[in-house]
Amino acid sequence: MTNLSKLFVYCLAALVGVKAEEAHGYRVSPIKMHYFDAYGRAESMRMLLEHAGANWEDNVLAGESFAAFKEAGHAEFSQLPVLEMEGRFYAQSTAALRLLGNKFGYYSADPYQAWEIDSMVEHALDFQTGLWRIKYAPNDDAKTAARENMFGEGAYLHKWLRGTEQRLVRNGNSGHVCGSSQTIADFALFSAFSSTALNNMSDFQKDISEHIDKYPNVKTYVEKQIEENAKRMDGRKKLAG
Repeated sequence: MTNLSKLFVYCLAALVGVKAEEAHGYRVSPIKMHYFDAYGRAESMRMLLEHAGANWEDNVLAGESFAAFKEAGHAEFSQLPVLEMEGRFYAQSTAALRLLGNKFGYYSADPYQAWEIDSMVEHALDFQTGLWRIKYAPNDDAKTAARENMFGEGAYLHKWLRGTEQRLVRNGNSGHVCGSSQTIADFALFSAFSSTALNNMSDFQKDISEHIDKYPNVKTYVEKQIEENAKRMDGRKKLAG
């Protein structure tokens, strides 16, 4: 096929909504998200893939299947999630989220806007880390202390939500946390909220939703993101977190 013919095929494919690879007759394997039966660190990537209309699927691993996955060399650092795409396996959730953001147009080539995006992704991870300290505390005393540090009067969650509120206001309360359109920062931040405050199977749902009510801009943002990610929210499996 000549270069001119290839260009014609690509243009025709775009007009009728067919992916270029499929127009050439190639079989395109779905993107796979390999993770446990949980939202956790994979949910932001699932939301992105659903929002982008990508061809993707979940592969739930546990016990023997996870051991076999590692034995096959697919989990580079012996951890999940792992993103499988175009025959390669990508470890480390934040790096994989950024990869998808670049691929599907949810990131920025501008270094300053990239910082805005990345800083909020890390902010969302700080929130999740605080919850994991409670969930995986080694004993009851440690769990009680971790809960107080997270949810107590003037404790970490208040400061975290105040920082979130300030960033939303600075961005003009656009329904997005960076810029005027969806970025990986929104998927990271909203996945943290959706797995907890919007999840009646979460141990933290009541605590977090009550705190959000005190921050009107955060509450409005969450409501807008529910609409933005309606396809994923309506179709996903109910999980504890």
